[in-house]
Amino acid sequence: MIISDLWIRNFRSYESAHFELSSGLNSFIGPNGIGKTNLVEALSVLSTQKSHRGSQTQNLIRKGADRGVLRAKGIRDDREVLIELEVASGRTKAFVNKQPLKRSKDLLGALQVTVFAPDDLSLIKFGPSNRRDYLDDLIISLDPSQATTYATFDKSLKQRNSLLKQIRTAADESVEATLDVWDKRVGEAGARVRNLRDALLERIRPMVTLAYAELAGERRDIKLDYVSTWKDDLVGELIENRTNDIRRSVTTVGPHRDDLVITMDGFDTRNEASQ
Repeated sequence: MIISDLWIRNFRSYESAHFELSSGLNSFIGPNGIGKTNLVEALSVLSTQKSHRGSQTQNLIRKGADRGVLRAKGIRDDREVLIELEVASGRTKAFVNKQPLKRSKDLLGALQVTVFAPDDLSLIKFGPSNRRDYLDDLIISLDPSQATTYATFDKSLKQRNSLLKQIRTAADESVEATLDVWDKRVGEAGARVRNLRDALLERIRPMVTLAYAELAGERRDIKLDYVSTWKDDLVGELIENRTNDIRRSVTTVGPHRDDLVITMDGFDTRNEASQ
C-alpha cells in the first residue's frame, strides 16, 4: 500500500497534523523531540494496533485528551483505501473504508509496515522473547489468518499454567485429570507454532545472508538456528515434564521457551558481533 496522506490527532506529541506523502522516499528531518519517532509510531499502530516501542495504549494518547485518532489514505491494488483507528484507554476501534472491523486481527494485512529503530538491537543483544516476538509478528504480518493459531496457543498455555498452580496448592486429583486436556491442546497448538517458525526461517535465511553482504560489503557465514525445548512430540514431553511443571507452577517446554540463535562465522552474535 502506497500512503498518500496521514492524519494524526491527539496522538503522542501531536494535537493535530496532516502529512502529504510521496510514492517514493520520504524523509523527516528536525531537532530531537520534535515528533519524528511519533510519526513513525503512528504508522506502526495503524498497521497492527500495537506500538513498535511496546507502549501501552493509554500512553499513546496525548496528555489531556481522552482519545487519539489516526487516519491513513493510500492506494493498494489500484484501489483507494482509507484506514482509521480510534485509540482510547484500554481499547481501539478500527475502520477500513468507513466499515468497522469486528476483530482486531481483521486489520492485519490492510497496511503492512516494517519498522527499523535503534531499539531493534535488542533482537540480537537481549533475551529470547524479543526474537520469538519478532518471528511471530512477521508470520502474522505475512499471513494474518495465523493470528488464530497464536491466540489458541496463548489461551491454552494460560489455562494450563493456571491449573498447574491449582494442583500445587490444592492437590486436587480432579484438577490434575483436567490437565490431560490442556496438555493436548497446548501440545497441538505449540507444534503448529514451531512449524510456522521453521517455515519462516527457511524462507528468510538466504535473504539475511544477502542483506548482510549488501550492508557490510562482504559475505559471511550467517546462520539462523531455531533452538527448541522439545524434540518431536510436544504433548508427550508436557506429560513427561508434568511433575516438574507442577513444582514450578509453570509450563517449562513449548514454543514460548524456544530461541533463535544467530551466528556469524560460528560466533554467537550476542557476544561477538559489532553493533
